[in-house]
Amino acid sequence: MATTFFADINLAMNPPVKRAAYSDRTAWLMAEFSKLVYEPFPSNKGEASIIDTALGKIGFQVLEYWDADGTQAMLIRRDARDGVEGMLVLVFRGTQLKEARDVMVDINLRLTGFPGGGRVHAGFLNGFTRVEQSVKAALEKYNDA
Repeated sequence: MATTFFADINLAMNPPVKRAAYSDRTAWLMAEFSKLVYEPFPSNKGEASIIDTALGKIGFQVLEYWDADGTQAMLIRRDARDGVEGMLVLVFRGTQLKEARDVMVDINLRLTGFPGGGRVHAGFLNGFTRVEQSVKAALEKYNDA
């Protein structure tokens, strides 16, 4: 059975980007992105994918994909236009139980200090550091959204 993404396109078209309070609409949109990131990434640049098709329905596009030793993420954007704010979203894939690399990351359960404050799951921090520099470079490159 095929998964449906963004069943209510109207909700996805103009989320309250600069709203300081909680938004059900934004939470739903982030949940949809979090579900979508589990779809297969294209193997070749320019290759159409389920991700591209789903995001295209709501005016978003993938800027970058990362797949490094069990850490997968994508950076997506919607450009500002027609009175709608632009939006840049970084989405990480979580654990895939069928992927040994993911399980190995999750075994490292202890909390560790995070640069800048707080504590995080050590396995997540190790996974994040695999893509950190290229993610930072992409965020800087596309910071005009």
